[in-house]
Amino acid sequence: MKALNGIDTLLIDVTERNHHRPKDNSVQPEYYSGKKKTYRQKHSDVDP
Repeated sequence: MKALNGIDTLLIDVTERNHHRPKDNSVQPEYYSGKKKTYRQKHSDVDP
């Protein structure tokens, strides 16, 4: 990738935080975490 030229190390950190269950059924799959069996929101941080 051109964007990563010259970068030897790339750190990616992702954290899942609890999120209230959305009432709209079409939005629920976006927040459901099968890993934790709850509704969560993912926050990611990329540090070159």
